[in-house]
Amino acid sequence: MIYLQVIQTVGAGIKTRIDAINQSSQAATATQRLVQITQVLTDAHPRDIFTVIHSSFADLKPENMKQLGMLFQMDYITPIETFF
Repeated sequence: MIYLQVIQTVGAGIKTRIDAINQSSQAATATQRLVQITQVLTDAHPRDIFTVIHSSFADLKPENMKQLGMLFQMDYITPIETFF
C-alpha cells in the first residue's frame, strides 16, 4: 500500500534525524535537543502526527494497521523515548 510506503520512507528520515539529535548530547542542552526533536516532527508533519496516524487506521486493513503501528513505534515513539 502506497500510504505505508510513504510513512516508512518519511519515518526512516525522522528516525535518522532524531537519533542524530539524541547522540549529540554533548553539543546541546536537553532543552535545545527537545526543541530540535520537535522541529524535526513539525517540519515533516505540520499537523499533529498522532492524529494523522490514528485517523488513517479507519482506512486500513488489519494487517496494514499492524504494520503502521510497528512503523510508528520504531520510527517515532522509540527515538523520542530514547531522549527521556
